[in-house]
Amino acid sequence: MSEEQIIFRGSPSLVTRFGSLFLGALVLIGCLIGIFLVPKPYGPVHYILGGLAALALIYLLSVSIIVKATQYEVTSERIRVRRGIMTKRTEELELYRAMDTSLIEPLTMRMLGLGTIEIRTADASTPVVLLEAVHKARATREELRKYIEECRDRKRVRMTEFDHSGDAPSSPSAS
Repeated sequence: MSEEQIIFRGSPSLVTRFGSLFLGALVLIGCLIGIFLVPKPYGPVHYILGGLAALALIYLLSVSIIVKATQYEVTSERIRVRRGIMTKRTEELELYRAMDTSLIEPLTMRMLGLGTIEIRTADASTPVVLLEAVHKARATREELRKYIEECRDRKRVRMTEFDHSGDAPSSPSAS
């Protein structure tokens, strides 16, 4: 049996929370500017602005920690998604159970070299695995496709698709 190789290891980009981070940064900068613009002596306005600045800083740090608390690891055998700060939860998917992959690249993410890899699986508990806003998503997806096929061949597994609509396949009609 071949040794398991790491294809990709990382976490989502902070770009996924751009709106929240931008708003928090605006509040922080506004409070800091306000502290310096309000004339001395220090009064309740300085303390209120200082408190708001501290809250904005805590908010920015917590959003960043929450995003970075999700870790992705894609190997030649499986995909692991680990989430959580206090309680960690690890979801694992064997590559041979992957049925299809998609690459989602909105314009803003594409300009930053990011993309989301969507993996549809034959696993009932995890029908879709998303690797959100990862760097080099296109290359990672191509590597992933190669290793999915290798795993299927090694385990002699073939995925088949069935029409679940209950209708018999229709023949093309001539007009």
